[in-house]
Formats: sequence, structure tokens, C-alpha cells
Amino acid sequence: MVNQIPLCRFKWGAVTLLGINPCQRCIVPTRNSLDGNGDRGFQQQFVKARQAQLPYWVNRERFNHFYKLAVNTRLATDTQSLHLQLDDVVQVC
Repeated sequence: MVNQIPLCRFKWGAVTLLGINPCQRCIVPTRNSLDGNGDRGFQQQFVKARQAQLPYWVNRERFNHFYKLAVNTRLATDTQSLHLQLDDVVQVC
């Protein structure tokens, strides 16, 4: 496995997660959650909003397009034996 420098760290309860890179969204957000019908304008709206609201500190070179929102993660080595709990607080470190 290639060593990747984390972009960010966040904790879910006692578990530390390392944000490795932004990744592309799937088709699900383009669907209406109530009826499942697609919204043809969703992706374009999302891209415009992402470009306008992307924080200044984000390395834009990591984005070959702006339809990315999710973050690929790795577990920090010191927390691999811990468990995630639904009620645990998530915080950016």
C-alpha cells in the first residue's frame, strides 16, 4: 500500500480517521429522495456551488472536476481496534 499523506483528520468517538483524498459522488444525490426521479440540473447546481464555496485552503489541483464531495479515508493505526458507535460525536481535528 502506498503511504498517503492525510488531508485532514477527524474523530468519530475514540476512532481517528484520516481523510486521504476527495472522491467523486455517485448518482444517488441526483435522485429525489421521495419519488426516485432524477433531477437533471442537480449536478450542474452542485458544481457551481462547490466552485463558489470551496474553502481557500483546499488544494484545487486534487479536483479534476467539482462533482466531488465524499472523502476516502483510512483508519489511524493507533485506533484500528476500536469500534464506531452511532451516537458518538464526529469532530474535525
